[in-house]
Amino acid sequence: MKLRRIILPLILAVMVSPVIPLAAAVDPPDTLTISSVHVFRNAVEQNDQLYIVTGTIDYTVAPGTYTAYDLFLIRLMDGATELGSTAPYAFFDDGFDYFTVGLYFSASDVTTLGMGWGDGTGYSMAIDGNPGIDWSSYPTTSVASFDQWYDGGSVAATTSQLTLRMRTIALVTENTWGVTLTELIAGVRKYNANGEDYFSTSVPNLRLAAPDLFSQSQYTPEFPELGVVSIGYTGGDDANSVIYGTNWASETFTATSSFTIAGVYVKYFRTGTPGNITASLRATAAGVPDGADLATGTLSANSAVTSVGEWDSIIFTTPYALTSGTTYSVIFRCLTGDVNNSVSLRTDSAGSYSGGSLYTSVNSGAAWANTAASDMLFIIYADESHNLTWLQQWEGRLIGTPFDAQPLANLFSIDRMLMGSILAFFVSVGFAFVATRRANNFKVWIGVVALSMAFASVVGLAYAAIGIGMIVVILLGAFYAILKPAR
Repeated sequence: MKLRRIILPLILAVMVSPVIPLAAAVDPPDTLTISSVHVFRNAVEQNDQLYIVTGTIDYTVAPGTYTAYDLFLIRLMDGATELGSTAPYAFFDDGFDYFTVGLYFSASDVTTLGMGWGDGTGYSMAIDGNPGIDWSSYPTTSVASFDQWYDGGSVAATTSQLTLRMRTIALVTENTWGVTLTELIAGVRKYNANGEDYFSTSVPNLRLAAPDLFSQSQYTPEFPELGVVSIGYTGGDDANSVIYGTNWASETFTATSSFTIAGVYVKYFRTGTPGNITASLRATAAGVPDGADLATGTLSANSAVTSVGEWDSIIFTTPYALTSGTTYSVIFRCLTGDVNNSVSLRTDSAGSYSGGSLYTSVNSGAAWANTAASDMLFIIYADESHNLTWLQQWEGRLIGTPFDAQPLANLFSIDRMLMGSILAFFVSVGFAFVATRRANNFKVWIGVVALSMAFASVVGLAYAAIGIGMIVVILLGAFYAILKPAR
């Protein structure tokens, strides 16, 4: 009887207790790839090293409540030894999809770890599953060949190259995510609030290493500005121009002003392992590519995407001064490729670029065939601030000063130019009202318009200042006529 009194409550307790299921093991992602690895020396100080890694971690079905930050590590490996690691920032889509991360090693870290430099180091970059997670199948991938080892010999040189690279990554990320991360400020592409949040968190010391990417920097270095100029074509891409071996492609373009070209952005994808893409600048004769290379640059295509295409930059080793109104050509070739290892440059079969057209060659540029209806997707970018208009240079100098409208625009989540318009309107109203009342004469509107133009240029409004000033003055003239005391 006593035994029954003990056993019966135990049975009832078991029957009414909730069933707690065992946690299922996490599945590996459907996509786990490293797209590129670019290494920069002298990023913040002499002899430091900064590794910029892009890739994709993607699940068709989300892995529960986990983020990519929880599940994965990006690791720089020297054989079986880990030199450093980081995790994807869960900024967009919980950190899944396309990502960018940076691993930074100070000069003292490089010395302490005995880190080498260049392809001969034997280093590899890996994405591994977090060992603290219960995996159904452990995920891992790595690459042993890096796209670029850049050492320009100085922090200034590395700043320029790193800035270009991070701009390209931002454009690719925008297209992939469908999220705006950049904006044009005084003719220079910089991060907006979203871009600053993501890239400054993902890449250590980026604000110091590439201050021109940010609206407000921690200091203003005396480095040349690099800006996209209004030359290029980014229309719909529905075709390809395939380059390998003796098969080359070129897009001609017309310089709309005299400036120094620093390189070119191009959209492409790879087949197999084509090796390096070489881009070069040449003159034209009767609109056709002609003569020797005026400037050249290379980029490894072995880690590029294998379909659809992505934007990337090819930097010329030595910039070249262009003459306004002159037609030039940018030529692309992949000399070590073959029919199974090639690069497909994205083109528009009904391109509308009026400054040039697409040319192809099957004999290493000895003869060119014009594809008049087509255009390659490309963007020319310039070297040094004098390539910008006087107005863009003036606005650029105001970035980060008390006259810059960007911080106020960020507070209201609106564009810098719109905030500049709003500020110009209210200030113009105040100036015009005070001036007309004190002078008791509507004719002072000329001076008010001049003041409106000056202020509008300061806050970034520029050419619309005349129109705004005149509209404000006309409206205030009407008010003045109503309020003016009878004589």
